[in-house]
Amino acid sequence: MPPGWVSAPLKDFCQVIQGQSPPGHTYNNTGQGIPFLQGKTEFGPIYPTPIKWCTSPTKLAEADDVLISIRAPVGPTNLSPGRICIGRGLAAIRPLGGVSPKYVLYALRNEEGAIAQRGTGSTFGAIGGHVLREHQVHLAPLPQQPQIVAEIEKQFARLDAGVVALNRAILNLRRYRSSVLMAACEGRLVPSEAEIARFEGRDYEDAESFVKRALTRTTNPEPEDEFPLRPFPVPEGWTWVSFGALLREPLRNGRSTKRTDDPNGVRTLTLTAVTEGDFSESNTKRTRAKPEEVEELWLQPGDILIERSNTPYLVGTARLYRGPPNFAIFPDLLIRARVSLEIEGPFIEAVLHSSYARNYLRRHAQGIAGHMPKISQEVIVDLPVPLPPLAEQRRIVTELERQLSVISKLEIMIRDGTERADLLRASILKSAFEGRLIPPDLPDESAAVLLARIREAKRSMRDTTSARHRALITKPRRRRRGQ
Repeated sequence: MPPGWVSAPLKDFCQVIQGQSPPGHTYNNTGQGIPFLQGKTEFGPIYPTPIKWCTSPTKLAEADDVLISIRAPVGPTNLSPGRICIGRGLAAIRPLGGVSPKYVLYALRNEEGAIAQRGTGSTFGAIGGHVLREHQVHLAPLPQQPQIVAEIEKQFARLDAGVVALNRAILNLRRYRSSVLMAACEGRLVPSEAEIARFEGRDYEDAESFVKRALTRTTNPEPEDEFPLRPFPVPEGWTWVSFGALLREPLRNGRSTKRTDDPNGVRTLTLTAVTEGDFSESNTKRTRAKPEEVEELWLQPGDILIERSNTPYLVGTARLYRGPPNFAIFPDLLIRARVSLEIEGPFIEAVLHSSYARNYLRRHAQGIAGHMPKISQEVIVDLPVPLPPLAEQRRIVTELERQLSVISKLEIMIRDGTERADLLRASILKSAFEGRLIPPDLPDESAAVLLARIREAKRSMRDTTSARHRALITKPRRRRRGQ
């Protein structure tokens, strides 16, 4: 550490107040009493935003006390915006002797990982007040503390601006991905087969003729002029068909099986495999199942998996299975679709990823409050699909793969940038509390002198309190009249 700094436990220069939850009947969300924080749920970047109040507070934090989460999870910090009641998930750290609250806040953020590691408990981590009081922090001399805080916040402001720009870029890429998928579904991504055929002076097989010639149906679609659902116009040579018209076998739900620790259990996909599009071992589990019961559930390349139940945002998420044959079976929350071998599976996957198909599936998902919504097979079978001629399907898939690959690479670069920003933030804090963020300076008063002054003030306060206590004990009682 630089000259004049010391390493000291929090108890030497702070008061630590552990929270205590008041009686439940005193809580309200109508603003009666004082703000009440139970844990870190309401924490913000610096200050929390309370959503509950309490009429009978037990433990209080004052303005600019450092609030630290001491259970589930351990370590996150904020500053108290004023006098508030703190529950048992928090502790308030009150700097003494003029020590900067923000200096203590950032010092604890620099130590968050070390503090979290000291948490104990089988269900969730927690630390007691004694652990917090003994936690060592690098303490700078008093005049340097505001300089260090100002430099930290200047560096963080630059990082925050960069992260905002990265997040904006991610949103723009998501919009671009959505527009590319819709362009593929609406026939705007590549020249149509009809246009190319006219230019080359040849005939071509349009999609309606292709459907009549090539597709083996489980449900017979209506002719194009009678098909009831046509969400948007399609180019010349395209047609609208139901999803069911494209299937070479009926849709199939997966099977509910119990997890097992047996490494020879049946490998089963998780929902995450479809959500993330990652069909690796990490997104599988071993389950108990008899081979004859799951014989028809082994996945093959080209299968399309659709999440029939998930959150309102994710329900209906679909993915083309690109893993090896017979790698895993699929669970009951997934539906498997096997489209005709005459159809380009990646094109159908793109349709299912498009905004119009996602909105259709979400709109038709049904559920009750408190449960994940579900999609029936009938809803999927009736999904309207815009179908181009086969040659155009292939050109669309090629162009889609090219553009989506570029988007994916840009997303990876942005995620890497966001991770680097987090690492830089940690590096700034580390430098700050090693004394390397501001120019070295020999202070008029070292941190050791500051600590001695705080100790003397605490001793004087204890002496004064003891004297008052002794005076109350030894004070002669007034005699009553008549005695």
